[in-house]
Amino acid sequence: MNISFLLKRFGYGLLLMLGVVVLNFLLIRLAPGDPALVIAGEMGGATQEMLDSIREEYGLNKPVLVQLAFYIGNVLRGIWARASFSTNRLRA
Repeated sequence: MNISFLLKRFGYGLLLMLGVVVLNFLLIRLAPGDPALVIAGEMGGATQEMLDSIREEYGLNKPVLVQLAFYIGNVLRGIWARASFSTNRLRA
């Protein structure tokens, strides 16, 4: 095997992983309903102030491309999710 073949395969692998991350992000964002309402429902209620606070905390008030950039950045840093009831981040 030559080095160009390996580099090409590595590049395809990176593109595939990026595609999977973007697809995962889009599937989550295209799900019906407001994510802030779902999170607030888990906390026991939803006032407008609470919804605004949740949208600010999770970045749901930002444009979708900015959310995607933050999502990809979190994936690259190993931050896979955030617990709903606290600000603790879950790491792989």
